[in-house]
Amino acid sequence: RQRDAADGRDDRLQDVVIDDAGTIFAARYTTDPVEGRTEALVVAFSPEGEELWRVVEPAVDTDRTANEIDLDRSAGSVIVGGNDEPNGVAPEHGPWIATLDADTGAIGSVTHFPLVLGGVLSGMVVDSEDCTVVITGERNAQNNTDDAVWLGRYQLPSGYEIWSNELGDPFEDDEHGWDVAMGPAGWFRPDDPISTL
Repeated sequence: RQRDAADGRDDRLQDVVIDDAGTIFAARYTTDPVEGRTEALVVAFSPEGEELWRVVEPAVDTDRTANEIDLDRSAGSVIVGGNDEPNGVAPEHGPWIATLDADTGAIGSVTHFPLVLGGVLSGMVVDSEDCTVVITGERNAQNNTDDAVWLGRYQLPSGYEIWSNELGDPFEDDEHGWDVAMGPAGWFRPDDPISTL
C-alpha cells in the first residue's frame, strides 16, 4: 500500500509478474480522492524498483479493480484481468481483460464479458504459445448467496471465446474458483481451497 501525497490517492498493488529482463509489473487499484471510486491501477518498475510507468483506468459510475496480471511474452504485452462493480453491488460485477504494451503501458484492447453477467474474475493465466488467456472466477445467483465456478479460454487480443465451462449451479451450489494454473501439457485447473471440484 502506498499513499501518493501529490494527489491524495491511495494506491494498492496485489498481483505481480516479472519479465525475463527483471521488469516488475503489478496491479490492483487506486482510489479517486474526489469521487471516492476505485480505479484499476497497473504499474511497471525497473529491476531496481524505479517506477517506469503507471496506468490508471477508471470506469464510468462504477468501481474498477485489476485483480490479475500476466505476460504474453510472445507479443511483448502485459495482460490484466479485473472487475467492474456498478454501485458496489456484487451481482452486477463485470469481468474484463486488457492488453497493455509492456514498454509504455499503452492500452491496446479491453474486452468485457457480458455473457458472464453476475460473474467475478478472480484468476487468470496467459498461454503465450498460442496467444490465449484462461480465466476463472465465479458466477453469482441473483440472490448472491450461491455461486458456480466458471472457466474459459479466450483469444488475445480480441477476447474471442474458444471455450468456456461452468462448474456447479449458481442457484443451488456454492463453489468458488480463486485462481488457475497451466500444466506442462496445456491443461488448466481452477484452484479452490474451499470447494472440491
